[in-house]
Amino acid sequence: MRRSSLRDYFERHPAIPLAIACLAMAGLAALSVKRLDHARATVHGNWALTVTVGVATSLAVIGLTTGWFWSAYRRKVRNSKLGLALILGLAGLFVLGMAVTRQAVAPQIGQPDPVTTPVQLGAIAFMVPFYCTLLALCAYTYKHGRSARTRSVGTLSRVPARRATCSPR
Repeated sequence: MRRSSLRDYFERHPAIPLAIACLAMAGLAALSVKRLDHARATVHGNWALTVTVGVATSLAVIGLTTGWFWSAYRRKVRNSKLGLALILGLAGLFVLGMAVTRQAVAPQIGQPDPVTTPVQLGAIAFMVPFYCTLLALCAYTYKHGRSARTRSVGTLSRVPARRATCSPR
């Protein structure tokens, strides 16, 4: 008798963790945009410039990384140290951004801290494209996994059954 585990369950039902990740990223993106809107009154400085710089920097980092991976895929480069460094760098930026913006966006207990400095505002604006990119990546992974599963199931169900042949006597 085979023992079931949580990993086996999620391998059989991949939509569950992807849906949880999608909801988390959508919620964080919505909360961040809401906090950006509220910060308009509390940040003393050029609000629009700070938000623009934060979003543009994030989009540039994500775009350069995506462009490098697309180029590496086209050149058939596998297991590159630069690719690993880019992934670890993006993960590090994501974790650092989550740590910096947590109290202002989604604190564990109580109300969010007011955003008062342009640095906090820029960090929150920097994280919004990350959340949206991860949301799109989760949706793409779900769609791609579902179509691959449908193809594999569909090919098995479309295998023609053996017909009984009658031999002439």
